[in-house]
Order: sequence, then structure tokens, then C-alpha cells
Amino acid sequence: METLNSISSVNIPQLALIGAVVAAFATGWNHIKGFFGLLSRMIFVESNIDYNMEAIINAYMVNKAKRFTFGFRSFGIIQTFGRDNKIKNFAYEYTMTQKALFFLGWRPMTYKRSDHGGSSLRYFRWTVNIENLTKEATEFYNDLEKGKEKLRNRFQIIRRHGKGSIHSRMNITMPTDEDSPEAGLRTTSDPFRMVLMGSYKPIGFDINDIGSFGGTDILDTFSFSEKSNELIEHIKNWYKSEKWFSTHNLPWRMGVLLYGNPGSGKSTLITGIGQKYDLPIISLDISSMSNEEFEKFYEEAAMLTPSIVLIEDIDRVFHGDINITEERGGGLTMDCILNTISGVSPKDGVITFITANNKELVTPAIAKLADDGTPSRPGRVDWIVEVGDMDDKSKSFLVDKMLDFLSDEEKEEIIGMENLKTPAQFTNHCKNIALSYFKEQNKTLD
Repeated sequence: METLNSISSVNIPQLALIGAVVAAFATGWNHIKGFFGLLSRMIFVESNIDYNMEAIINAYMVNKAKRFTFGFRSFGIIQTFGRDNKIKNFAYEYTMTQKALFFLGWRPMTYKRSDHGGSSLRYFRWTVNIENLTKEATEFYNDLEKGKEKLRNRFQIIRRHGKGSIHSRMNITMPTDEDSPEAGLRTTSDPFRMVLMGSYKPIGFDINDIGSFGGTDILDTFSFSEKSNELIEHIKNWYKSEKWFSTHNLPWRMGVLLYGNPGSGKSTLITGIGQKYDLPIISLDISSMSNEEFEKFYEEAAMLTPSIVLIEDIDRVFHGDINITEERGGGLTMDCILNTISGVSPKDGVITFITANNKELVTPAIAKLADDGTPSRPGRVDWIVEVGDMDDKSKSFLVDKMLDFLSDEEKEEIIGMENLKTPAQFTNHCKNIALSYFKEQNKTLD
């Protein structure tokens, strides 16, 4: 017992002294940490960026700064059309899940994405004006969308469907922006936009390697009617006249109705115009859309201006003002179409193409030829063009392009075939002749 008391009498003061030392050290350490924290805040600045601004800052930094990644990295595959019109897989690195070190000129900045959305930039005080950076990044991003920053060809075909599409009717769940890991980024399902934003870093390919209808210059390959060529020339002048429209406070938009038999080349003409003037085409499946969806997708086209909105085969969905799809469709109304394409909200830079097989089924509220041959509703539709059967001049142009191995007599015989009227029929016939010829040539070589 005496031994225990002796030990206690010795240890208690020692323990008290140790506790006092530990407490003093902890207090001192907290002061040291506070000092260095204050020093760090004096030297470094951390700016938080919400998820909307994040995409814009990331696009700017990836394209304008040197980037070094560290930590977790994420890779994936885009499956889409290549420029040879074949579905291919394209590898990419997803940059916005990573920590990264950027050098904007000589100025170092660290980038870190939050688990709860948004991200942060950390940099030395007085080296970066964050207000100027966000301003420059926003202007850069706007120029990317308008095509002023030429990092890629803008031409692409974007197809938009509503919830009344076959996918919804068959209870097929389609991914949405909210479902994707990149929620909050605009048009996240579009690989072009993701690469453009810098969210996808291409691995082994260039952005101009992806997208349909590449390579062949359609307007130089096919022959079109005199009226169609006038339209092409008018669009060229319209495209170059943005400043003139702005100076005179006139809306810089245009509407065109193309009508003609199936296979007459309406879609080919529109695709060729988009390709020639490097305009993205947003093709709207109006049979599957509600009013809200149509307004949303049309607004998307307005964000991508200059651009083309394509409303294809309107007479298969509307007879006059009546939507004939009933419960099979999305419930879109003609009033919504009219108010959207020519309403009070600005749609500068949008060319709206409407196609029909039978123009008599198109409501006069959209377009009808007046007695003098001009459209009755300019502002909604400024041009009405019939894309009809091929004439001999157009056939001769195509035969010379595709069948240059034939004699003049053989060419004349093909041109004179009266059963081949539409461009689709005539082109397909010429293609089959060419394939048969090359097949025989290969046999001879073998």
C-alpha cells in the first residue's frame, strides 16, 4: 500500500506537467496553424465556380493553357459516325473529373472539381484577375459556339426527338442530362459539344474526324434546279450580311419551304447548304414532340447560331393546322410552331427549313404562294422552292460525274430513261451501273 502511494505521489505531478506541456503545445500548434492558414490566404486565392461556369472555364483552360494532370484519371469511348459515314469508337479522356495544374502563360493555377458539383481554382494572389478570366472565358466560349474560334468544322447533323417517340412508346428509358455523370453541362449527350467544351480530350483523333456527311461536297456533286441555285446564292449573301441586318435593326433570320416528291433531293439540298456554309443542322422530329419540347429544341438551335433548323415532312404530321398523329405523337400544336419560329423572342442567325411532299397540305399560316408568286407569310417563310424531278441538264451533269467510263451514246441512253425521274432513282441507277463496271474490272484484273 505504501508502495502504491509512493508511486502515485511521484507520478501525479509528472503527469500534470506532461499534460500542461501537451496543452501548451496544442495551443501553440493551433496558433501556428492559424498563422500559416492566414499566411496561405494572404498568398493564395481560391475561387469557387458553379457547374454552369465550370464548363466555360474548363473549355477556356484546356484550349488556352498548358495542362498537367495528377491523381484520378477517367477514360471512355464515344460511339458515333466517323467522317466516312461509318459507326466507329473514339477514345477520349474525361478532363472534368480530375485535379489538374494549369499554366496560363507563366501563371500557375490548380483546378479541383467538387464532389457536390462545381469546382475551384487556386492561384497566387495578384497573378490572376478572376473577373477578367471569367469574362475572357465566356467570350471565348461564345465565339466557339458561333464559330468565330475555328477549332473545328461546325457542320454536323443533330437529331432531336420528343417523349412521344418510339423509344417512349416502347418504354425504353433514354439517358437525360440529369442521369449523366456530367449533369449540369449543356447538351451533354452530344460528343461534339463535349469535345468542344474540353470535357472530352480526344485520344488519337481530331474533332473533325467525327460526324456524318463528311468528305464529299454535296453541292458540287449534284446538280440542282435554277430556283434551287438561286436559293443557294441567296443564303450565301444572307450569311455574309449579319452586320447589315444588325445596323438596320432587322431580324437576321430566314425561312424556306421546300416541297416535292419523296426522293427529289430536299434533304440533300439542305445538307449541302449546311456543309458548304459550315452550319450545324438541328433536325426536329415534330411527330414526337410536345409544345414544350419543340420550344426547347428550337431554343437550342438559337444558341448555336448561325444554324439551320430542319422540320422535315411537315405534311406527314399536320394537315393544315391539325396534328394527325393524335395519341401516337407528342401533342405539338401548329400555334406553337408559328409562335416559335416567328415570335417576339430573337432567333437571329437561324434558317428554318420546312419540307413537304404535298404543299397543298401545308397550312397557309406557314406559307402559300401569292398571286405574284411570292410567299404569303414573309418572316415565317421567305422562299418557297419546288424540288422536282431531274431535267436532262441535271442528269447529264451527274452522268458525267459518275459514269465517265461510258461512251457518249451510252450516256445519252441513260439520260433519256423516262422512268428515272427523281434524283434518288437516277443516282441509284447510276451507282449500280458504276458498281457493276468496277466489279467486272476487278474480275479482269484477277
